[in-house]
Amino acid sequence: MKSNNKENLQAMLLQQEKLISRLCYIENQLLSQQQQQAWTENEHQRFIEYINIFGKNKQKEVAHHIQTKNAKQVASHSQKFFNKLSQWFMKQQCDMQTAQNYFLKCGLSHKVAIQFLAELTSKSQ
Repeated sequence: MKSNNKENLQAMLLQQEKLISRLCYIENQLLSQQQQQAWTENEHQRFIEYINIFGKNKQKEVAHHIQTKNAKQVASHSQKFFNKLSQWFMKQQCDMQTAQNYFLKCGLSHKVAIQFLAELTSKSQ
């Protein structure tokens, strides 16, 4: 009788391990699908809004408020967004006021635009 209970318990544990493994696989598939979704205009506008509130290096806070993207996705979007602005700045070789005005047109707050310009000019020196 004890042997039978032990075998049943082992079979149940094996089944539980298989279920856990399957759940992990499904979770990874869902995360992968979520990461491949493009940013909507609404998500990007909220991204800009929360970058202006929290700052450009606060991905966790921004992701928490956007709610449809995780911190890794926000970090990637932020890097691409600011890289594009940086490339524009380097290509234009414009004065600080022109660059600041452009960054403001892109939705950045005065504070974030000034901080970003400071980063750009310190890198180029």
